[in-house]
Amino acid sequence: MTAPAVVTVGTTDPGGRPQMVFHPAPEAERVIGGFVPTLQTEHHDEETKRLTGLGAKLVDEAYLPPIRLTVFADPEGNRFQLATFKPE
Repeated sequence: MTAPAVVTVGTTDPGGRPQMVFHPAPEAERVIGGFVPTLQTEHHDEETKRLTGLGAKLVDEAYLPPIRLTVFADPEGNRFQLATFKPE
């Protein structure tokens, strides 16, 4: 069985908008669409504040150097993530 592909959509311009990365959701989370969107940003704290201000609920956070990851749920309960890559 082959692993599902990861798809990245975004800009290669460092000054551009956040990127989106789509990767397969764990089996337990396969409800709608079978993926968890991941937004990539260089401004993690600011984006977290903006997303929660728009109604997203913070579900979980992890920092596994060099990646900081925050999991959110939208007002309908759909999960998405915010990631920041900080090379050492």
